[in-house]
Parts: sequence; C-alpha cells; structure tokens
Amino acid sequence: EIKLLKDFNYIFMRKDPPVDEDYMNALHILSQAESEGANILNRPSALMKFNEKIFALQFADWMADTSVICKEEDFKLFKEKYSNVILKPLNGMGGQSVYKFHEITSNELEVFDDLTQNNRQVMLQKFIPEIIEGDYRILIINGQPFHKALARIPQDGSFLGNLAAGGKGECRSLTEHQRIMSEEIGSFLVKNKIFFAGIDVIGSYLTEINITSPTGAREIFEQSGENPIQLLFTED
Repeated sequence: EIKLLKDFNYIFMRKDPPVDEDYMNALHILSQAESEGANILNRPSALMKFNEKIFALQFADWMADTSVICKEEDFKLFKEKYSNVILKPLNGMGGQSVYKFHEITSNELEVFDDLTQNNRQVMLQKFIPEIIEGDYRILIINGQPFHKALARIPQDGSFLGNLAAGGKGECRSLTEHQRIMSEEIGSFLVKNKIFFAGIDVIGSYLTEINITSPTGAREIFEQSGENPIQLLFTED
C-alpha cells in the first residue's frame, strides 16, 4: 500500500551528518512534501539554513572563544592566545576528526592543512578544562529543555566525551545555569521551526547546537525511566 507523506501525523527527519548532497536532496523532497501538507520535524528549510557548528555562534555570549577559519596564519594567531585549543571540522559528528593542540609543530600544521584543503572552513575553540566533569547533552523539545541531561564523561585520558568516542553517559538534572541558557536558545529554535535539538554544554559554555540527529534521549530514558521523545509527539 502506498501512503502519502501528508497522511502521516509526523515525518521525523533524522540522518547523521555529513550534510552532503544526498542529505540536501532529501530536504528538497521533504520541502515539497511539506508544501503539500506533510508535517516535517525538523522543518526542512531550517535544516538547510543552519550549520550545526556555526549555528551556535548566534549565541556567542554563552560560548568560549570560537573562530571559524581556513588560513594557517589565523590558526597560529588563535593558538597564541591559549595554552590548549580544539580544532574540528564543520560537518563532523561523534568526535570524529576533533583534535586538541597544546602546541603547533609541523605535525599540527599537517592536520590543519588536511582539514582545510581547498579552503574548507574549520572551527577553533578555546579548550574548556571542565570537560573532565562531562560534556552535557541537553535536549530541547518544542522550545523547552528536558529537565534531565546526559553528561558524557571522557574515559581513559581522552578529552572527548562523545559516546561514539568512548565517553560514559550519566543522566543528571539540569543546573539553573543550563536551564536559563537552554530556554533562551529554545525560544529561538522553536521560532525557526526546530522542534527537536540537542545542545552541548561544557562547564558554563555552549559548544554546539545539534539539529540533524541529536542523540542522548535513549540513554536518558534507560537511566531515568523518563522518555523525552514522548514530549516531541504530544498533541496540543
């Protein structure tokens, strides 16, 4: 039996990065379905508009020092300001191709040059030592933060908390600071038809806003018995 997309209550667009040509083509198709009455989460036009890494810069006041660059001299200038920096591609996920540098030698420059081939942009961030306490994934659903977060704690000397990179997930209640930050971001998200997102917070700092395929809900449910996704599909 063939069923039209508009006949479903929801179409949940969920695909892991990279946001490549195939991903964009899928969004174009879903945009057409949306114009015919389909209910798409998150809205295809919003997924086209916002890069997950760069998106967070709309809330730069909540972030540690961050730059998006492609030139080697800018890499060196940024590193001069800090003892340790994080370098990551704009379309990665799960801690892939994320590097921590405490100096710049030929090895570090080789990594940088490899990530910035053909003037490809990368992101630099001041390293946040509080990562040892956890990289918090906070789910924002229909503009509101879920009251439980997943603290992803690096293991075995790693600086990465991502579960895909070996981090250990612990369900914890939101702090007041996290709630205030999340509500401000959530208000912007829902105005742009982004109903399901996951922000990453280390210490007091926002690092990313994930809108294509946020993880953490399963782990929160398994540890707390509360299912965040139920809120996403609750009828008004």
